[in-house]
Amino acid sequence: GPLVYRGNNFTQDYNQNVFVCEPAANLVKRNILSFNGIYTEANQAWQGKEFLASTDEGFRPVNLSSGPDGNMYIVDMHRGVIQHHAFLSPYLKKKSEEKKLDSLVDFGRILKVSKKGVENKTISDLHKLSIEKLVDLLKSNNGWLRDRAQQIIINKNDKKAIVSLNKLVVEVEHPLAQIHGLYTLEGLNALNFETLIKVATNGNSDVSSHAVILLEQFIIKEN
Repeated sequence: GPLVYRGNNFTQDYNQNVFVCEPAANLVKRNILSFNGIYTEANQAWQGKEFLASTDEGFRPVNLSSGPDGNMYIVDMHRGVIQHHAFLSPYLKKKSEEKKLDSLVDFGRILKVSKKGVENKTISDLHKLSIEKLVDLLKSNNGWLRDRAQQIIINKNDKKAIVSLNKLVVEVEHPLAQIHGLYTLEGLNALNFETLIKVATNGNSDVSSHAVILLEQFIIKEN
């Protein structure tokens, strides 16, 4: 379970880093992305060192998630033997019995990784927020909060959000919010051709590319 970190609780150089679980080697790998025109490259963050590694052979990270507090959460299956016993060689079976790895089962846990010295943040119940505050959350530097706010606005299907969203999608100083705003409008069936043309023309390259994709549904002779 890889993760592109989109939280706001680590230092700036962790943004859009890719973290990858390796349960067989008891570690979580950190890769730094480089965007080079038409391709993206990933490189090991540190040579000869991992983001998280353990000498505990039961440490089996299998999934990663960002949380509403900006922290990273690791699902650790925490199991001694992770392949089927039928595929274990006689040598590995013997080693598993010697180290009692075959008895290490049902100890799964969730680990939280946070920046040292940062206090835990209290997250309010987003379902209780007004539509205006939910739209404002689309500007958050925490990807989890942006995603969830978008989801709630669409699920509420409250048309009062449309005016605020149409203002948001032309605010070029908030490109991530523009993208979320466009897809929220699409979820509310409230996108229009004129707005998309304006966004595609004035937005940065990332925003414009999303606007062009959304313009496909407006391909008619008049447009």
